[in-house]
Amino acid sequence: MSIRLTLAWIAVLIPASSHACPPFQYSEAAASALHAVQKRAGLSGTNFEIRASDRVLNAKALICDGSRYVLVNEQFLSDLGWTNEHWNWRDVGILAREIGRHVMGHVVYRGERHREELSADRHAGKVLFRLGASLDQALAMIEVLPEEMSSSHPKKSERAAAVSDGWSRAGAATNRPGDPTSQ
Repeated sequence: MSIRLTLAWIAVLIPASSHACPPFQYSEAAASALHAVQKRAGLSGTNFEIRASDRVLNAKALICDGSRYVLVNEQFLSDLGWTNEHWNWRDVGILAREIGRHVMGHVVYRGERHREELSADRHAGKVLFRLGASLDQALAMIEVLPEEMSSSHPKKSERAAAVSDGWSRAGAATNRPGDPTSQ
């Protein structure tokens, strides 16, 4: 009984967001890419920040101390390629997918992981179209994914279909299907 009571008090005294946010390193390239993705996705003025972390493979959305972040690996930061308006489409797609997790409220796991992954992929496809990516460039974000389904992720072919669907819907909404460069 006293153990349960003690644990209850610990839970009250230590808020869920009390863990320290990982340290970060500012990157002009990453900040520019994030700003451009947010602007094209209609998310300007949100509280997204990029933080570098060696604890992630490429990028990961999370909420820390009430603020929204995308943690990115140092190599990922250097590979974004936002110089002279040249994008590394694979990495920008990954970034757009992680921003999409914030937009759709998928940062907190709700038990529908496959559906949420496909929704985030579809969001990335839309953003990549708005940024001027061709369909092949948009699909670059999934080329490194495993072919088979896992407990946390759908199979690659389903994810490719979701990216294609998002890209096509963005084209239909702008009456420019297949022509992202005529902005």
